[in-house]
Amino acid sequence: MTYYDLLEKTERKKQKVLKEFNAAIKGNAGWLVKDEIKRNPGRVAYFYLAQEFCEELADHIEEYVESVGGYDSYDGKELCDIYQTWYNNEPGLYDLLPTEARLWDI
Repeated sequence: MTYYDLLEKTERKKQKVLKEFNAAIKGNAGWLVKDEIKRNPGRVAYFYLAQEFCEELADHIEEYVESVGGYDSYDGKELCDIYQTWYNNEPGLYDLLPTEARLWDI
């Protein structure tokens, strides 16, 4: 699997999660869903999409970096930044994620 395969997989999951959110918002407890998203959008986005992306990236970091041109390539450096930020539990992870791993802009 290449990094681009991971992005495609994540994009498919993103579309599925967004459909689930839209259905939940239209349901009986829609106000609860809206309130949770409004209160902590980053945590919701991380739990439903970004966490899986980061774990998959961590499990195969060397393989993915090589698939984008190595550690000296622009994309390779970006992947390493995402990995290091996730691994060290540093703030700003969501800002580093590719569009495919974000549910919304916050």
